[in-house]
Amino acid sequence: MVQSSTCGVNVSITSCGRKPSHTSLHIDVRATAPAAVPAWLVQLPQPVQGVVAVGYSPLAPPERSLRLAMEKGYENLASACSTCVRADHYEIMEVAGVTRFIFPFESTTETRVPVDQIRERAVALDTFVVPLAPDARTVRTYVLLGLDNANVPLSADVRGFTTFEQGPPKWFHDPPESQDFAYGVGTSGHLRDVALSWDKVERLARLDLAGKVGVVVEASLLDRQRERGSKSLALREHHVEAILRSCLVLSRHYDPQLRRFYALVRMPVGP
Repeated sequence: MVQSSTCGVNVSITSCGRKPSHTSLHIDVRATAPAAVPAWLVQLPQPVQGVVAVGYSPLAPPERSLRLAMEKGYENLASACSTCVRADHYEIMEVAGVTRFIFPFESTTETRVPVDQIRERAVALDTFVVPLAPDARTVRTYVLLGLDNANVPLSADVRGFTTFEQGPPKWFHDPPESQDFAYGVGTSGHLRDVALSWDKVERLARLDLAGKVGVVVEASLLDRQRERGSKSLALREHHVEAILRSCLVLSRHYDPQLRRFYALVRMPVGP
């Protein structure tokens, strides 16, 4: 048993020593943000063999929380294996030759490998449970899952807990550059639950990556009849579609001051 106090949060850590392990943190019930999370959620350990992904649950009773976290982990494994990202964005740029207004509309979809195919092959590498009250009636669960022979080095530091520092991560404004990989970043405000916030920011990071590796831009001109005659609207259309394979969420971050979430994804490119 290791006890610590970080940023005013009283923490108790336990580990069973077998996989999947169980780490418990006792956090004040008033906490509305991820005050403490497993280190492997923040930074995926390297090197990684095979495909791995993180699952997380909304606040729920312990057994239900674990099931929800596992299901989310299966979905993220499926997305990591292969997912088709498509987005459409429209902007009205001009009215009668003069820019008058912009009307944005964006629709984004993801199509991934069927989860049933992943569920049978997935292996739990580590688990991390955060009770938000001493009686542990409501918890949040994080799971680290891998496919088949996935191997992640799980040192004490990697399996421990960490907290978030104020401000955005460095990689958000300065993503890594590599000839072998393409990177995408995403950020989002705090939604009604931490799990929903992580989900949204990861989707936005995959969309950013898709825009870098598979963007198609088209432009068209529409005519609309008005009471005083015909006016032309210049409508610019952006269509993004890309298939992302072996796309891992490498890093996540939370800014406790602005209550913003961040995610960094990576995909191998080239032959």
